[in-house]
Amino acid sequence: MMKRRIIYIFLLEIVLCSQSLWAQTGDGGTIRGKLVSDSGEELISAAVLEIDKTDRVVSHALTDMNGQFSMQIKSTKNRLKFSYLGFNQRIVDIGTQSVFNIALKESNILKEVVITAKKTSSTGTMDIPVNEISFAMQKINTKEFEGLQVSSIDDALQGQIAGLDIVGNGNIGGGTTMRIRGTASITGSANPLIVINGIPRDDISTDNVDFSTMNDQQLGDLLSVHPDDILEITVLKDAASTAVWGSKGAGGVLLITLKKGIPGTTRINYTYKMSLKQQPEGLKMLNGDSYTMMMKEAMFNRELQASSIPEFDYLTEAQFSESRYFSGNTDWRKAVTQTGITHDHYVAISGGGDKASFRITGGYLKETGTVLQQGLQRFTSNVVLDYNISSRIRFGSEFLFTYADQDHNWSDGRGDHDYANGKGLLDIAYKKMPNLSIYDKNGDYYYLQRQSLDNGNFPDLQKWLRNPVALANLATNQLKSHKISPLLRVQYDFFDPDEQMLRLKSYVSFNMNNDNAHKFLPKELFANDWDSSDVNRADDHSSESVSVKANVDLQWKPKFTNEDHSLTLFGSFNAETSNSSSEDIIAYGLPSPLSPSVPSYWEKVGSGIGQSRALKVAGQVHYSYQSKYIAYFTLTREGSTKFGPGRKFGNFPGISLRWNIGDEPFMDFSNKWLDMFSLRPSWGISGNAPGKNYLHYSQYAPNGAYASAGAIRPDNLRLTNLRWEKTTGLNLGADLAFLDYTYTADFNIYHNRNSDLLLDDALIPTSSGYDKLAVRNTGVMDNDGWEVNVQGNKFIKVGNFSMDFSFNIANTFNTLRRMDADILEQFNQPVSYNRDAKYIGRAELGLSYGSIYGYRYKGVYQYNVESYSIPDVKEKVDAGKATMPVARNAKGDIIFQSNGLPLPMMYNQGKDGKNYPFQGGDAIYEDINKDGNIDELDMVYLGNSNPLFNGGFSFTFQWKQLSMKTFFNYRVGNQVVNQARRYAENMDGGNNQSIAVDWRWRTEGDERPIPRALYQDGYNWLPSDRFVEDASFLRFKYLTFNYALPSALLKKVFIRQLSVYMTFTNILCFTKYQGLDPEVGVGDFHNNRGISYDTMTTPRSIDIMFGLNAGF
Repeated sequence: MMKRRIIYIFLLEIVLCSQSLWAQTGDGGTIRGKLVSDSGEELISAAVLEIDKTDRVVSHALTDMNGQFSMQIKSTKNRLKFSYLGFNQRIVDIGTQSVFNIALKESNILKEVVITAKKTSSTGTMDIPVNEISFAMQKINTKEFEGLQVSSIDDALQGQIAGLDIVGNGNIGGGTTMRIRGTASITGSANPLIVINGIPRDDISTDNVDFSTMNDQQLGDLLSVHPDDILEITVLKDAASTAVWGSKGAGGVLLITLKKGIPGTTRINYTYKMSLKQQPEGLKMLNGDSYTMMMKEAMFNRELQASSIPEFDYLTEAQFSESRYFSGNTDWRKAVTQTGITHDHYVAISGGGDKASFRITGGYLKETGTVLQQGLQRFTSNVVLDYNISSRIRFGSEFLFTYADQDHNWSDGRGDHDYANGKGLLDIAYKKMPNLSIYDKNGDYYYLQRQSLDNGNFPDLQKWLRNPVALANLATNQLKSHKISPLLRVQYDFFDPDEQMLRLKSYVSFNMNNDNAHKFLPKELFANDWDSSDVNRADDHSSESVSVKANVDLQWKPKFTNEDHSLTLFGSFNAETSNSSSEDIIAYGLPSPLSPSVPSYWEKVGSGIGQSRALKVAGQVHYSYQSKYIAYFTLTREGSTKFGPGRKFGNFPGISLRWNIGDEPFMDFSNKWLDMFSLRPSWGISGNAPGKNYLHYSQYAPNGAYASAGAIRPDNLRLTNLRWEKTTGLNLGADLAFLDYTYTADFNIYHNRNSDLLLDDALIPTSSGYDKLAVRNTGVMDNDGWEVNVQGNKFIKVGNFSMDFSFNIANTFNTLRRMDADILEQFNQPVSYNRDAKYIGRAELGLSYGSIYGYRYKGVYQYNVESYSIPDVKEKVDAGKATMPVARNAKGDIIFQSNGLPLPMMYNQGKDGKNYPFQGGDAIYEDINKDGNIDELDMVYLGNSNPLFNGGFSFTFQWKQLSMKTFFNYRVGNQVVNQARRYAENMDGGNNQSIAVDWRWRTEGDERPIPRALYQDGYNWLPSDRFVEDASFLRFKYLTFNYALPSALLKKVFIRQLSVYMTFTNILCFTKYQGLDPEVGVGDFHNNRGISYDTMTTPRSIDIMFGLNAGF
């Protein structure tokens, strides 16, 4: 018994000592308690959090089925936070208390409150009150795209943003060319910088890439984020707003904000869209019989005698064994097109609590194109986690993943092969001879046999054209890409943000891209020998890139005693590094469509690497007085390894002001109807870095062999003095709002001067030992324009019916102000007098980029000169009632030779000229200088490829749960060279022609709009206004119906929300343009001087889409 008492006393002393130590040192212990509602109901799974003085959670527990809890705490100096969904939180001190019985009040009873917070908008770096934004920016919420079927967000942006011009096509996975306020560079990047959640996405390698001719896939990859993951898009337009992004923002900035998790009950959203796509009817082409007759006529007109070509002579099989395959009427376009189908699935799971929130999304897109064997499968995933460690420490992570598997049609770029096969399957179908069969007598694909390939009279162009149906089904052109973008963020507030904000934010982001392309051209497509480079040809390309960005931001917003003053200071430091590598293997003569690593004939084995480093320091100041007078300053200093010593750093300043005139006392008379009236002047400098690395180093390249060993040689001139390309911009803007913000509008007028323009591959005298410089600074170009954006929010509201509208219009034009004389000479080469000569696009000081020069087309000569001796013909020609290729003076009188005969019209007459006398049936070109000779002196200005203005407008109608939205986009005043029609009406090379040539000249006296058929002779399709067309258009872009089912009905089946919608896309296009699609982008300066050439890409399809969105 005594021993038992001693043990009890010993245990009691231990307990008392521990309680004493706890009370004296503040160490933790065990507490318990119960949570109930104010009505006494137990709260199950309520959160009990122990928080320290910085609101950091140090321990936690959940209540059980009876509302009770028990937990070990860290310190009695901390506090307990009790929370439950739908109830007000409660925080109590721990102290010496060990039992806590807490009652929480319901939070669904709202009391009258006064809201003093200002609506803010993110500029990509800091949040600014909307009425204090002093630069040119425009925001669009992705609710505008709800119910649309788009594979990337750039497609949905067409026509939505004033000053943003987007041109795409109908190819699967094809991308777009985007221009904000026109083209600001001749070979540098003119596309806007994409910033996703504050992270610049410039991870696509730009080594040796001409941005203006960047291929579809590279541009499509730029915006591979699933459209349903995007919350809003903000476009920064002027130099003051883009200066903080340094050289990458020279073409404008697209800020894309992704959706995040919302605290509360876990929610699941599922969206499904299914669309059917049909390609619009294109050019109507000749059938086999008409084509054969045209070819026989074209060959006869060349030599005035019949040409014996078995493929066109309707011979018997005894005379020509392949004759059965050359007597059909094949519609190749119909054979290679189909109805496209798209299935788009998207799932989003989001939720969270007081401390943490999450959003996990996944998307799967499967698309088949309107052209055979074009397909796309894409998986996208985005995981966003945010965790508040305390009220002043926040941690965030993001993980973006995209996998795409694309099937394209075969194309290559090898000389004549490119003309035949480099423009895509649809282009081949339009050119392919329609009298040729698709299949042979055994049901296999038919291809030209040796006797046709070896026939010197058979059209060469047709020899290169594959059977497009066979090419689609047998050849392979597959691209698989992986993109992974993890991101870690940390945010720390030094003080309570409600008292004084001093905030440190930092992130580290990674962008990892991996592309693998495989192409295979099988033997079954042609009759070439096994050692031909086209037989079982494989082309493998793989590339990978990794970029790492680290950024630290410090933002300070002090509290002033006088609240009329507001000041925000922002500083950032950014460092980034990127590495890329690539491998190419091309081989032919393979035994199967395997990798070209197996034994075969090797054509190319190569690899490449790229590295770049960059540093950037930026500072911003935003000051506001009474929210009426606003000033914004920014300065960015950026360094790049692409420049030599002493040139590595560039400075990009910006300043903008805003005056909210509507808040002035003298505007009180307008208080009842005017909500906002402000002016916004701004100035800034942004810039461009070259797209190539190692320019300031001496580089070496292989140069054959020496003494049986490999040799190398210097391959470049070091560019140590290359300068940053800079854009200095001025912008004057105004903002208006009326009738409680029912109507809003903003206006901008701007002037941008682009100096030290970067030019790739600038020619230099060969006496230097080299023929060109990789990059050179040369010239100054101006961009000027204006923009208007108007919106009406429920401007009509009657009962349950309301109506919204939006409208935007923009104009931009450029002027070449200065350029080095030798560069002008390089661009303005002598005029070509060949039949297939390109249009002249000159670089002229004081004129606009994209101007088109050529001849004026005046019709078709009816008679030959020899027929002038016929009295009836002479009478008609003298009276101007008939046409004949004779020279006329300025008065219109015929010029006669010394022998009394009319002087014939000549083409390029001279010592080394073509000396071609025009004949009856030939094209008439205006003789501007009346010298009887058509040459460069007769070329005139034919138009410009830049539009006068472009934009879009929409109307939204809402009645209860039913809504209807219409959207139109337009472009006015741009001239396009319809190169596809030029080749489809020339009757020159053996390709199929459009039915327009049925109205061709055939015999003397014919009065026809189309010249005669003439095989590889004559000059009937010279660059003239005959093929320069006004590509103005108004497109009914989409019509969407959306119906949200009543929530009361859905609750019965445990569905939170459900909506169904139907969308019609590309419904109508009003245009006089004769090509497949009037939306043709401006050409690149380096090769085409900005002239737009329509080469018949796949047109936009006409779509109908059905979809649903369900929330649980």
